[in-house]
Amino acid sequence: MGTTSVHATHGGLTSPLTYGEQFKFLPGEFTFSTKYVTNGEELDLSPYFRKLLGIVFEVPQGYELVYDHSGGKVIAYTNGNQVTAETDLKAALGAIQFLAWGL
Repeated sequence: MGTTSVHATHGGLTSPLTYGEQFKFLPGEFTFSTKYVTNGEELDLSPYFRKLLGIVFEVPQGYELVYDHSGGKVIAYTNGNQVTAETDLKAALGAIQFLAWGL
């Protein structure tokens, strides 16, 4: 399982940036584990959103990252194919910045 951290915003608080009564943005970073799991690694943002509407990742050169909303996982691709299981993406990619938004 990968690890997730949330960037400190508004004076060091780690809560999402809220617009209106419900719409939120959340900057953060995700780090894959040392052994990639086929069909992706978990990224649980449920503590921050009732409903996650979207997420974008800093795209590492040569990789594509896709968030599977139904499974709550980040899936990594390279050259159009899913990364091979057991690949050490933590060493290859390090911490990946993301921006999530939702309600």
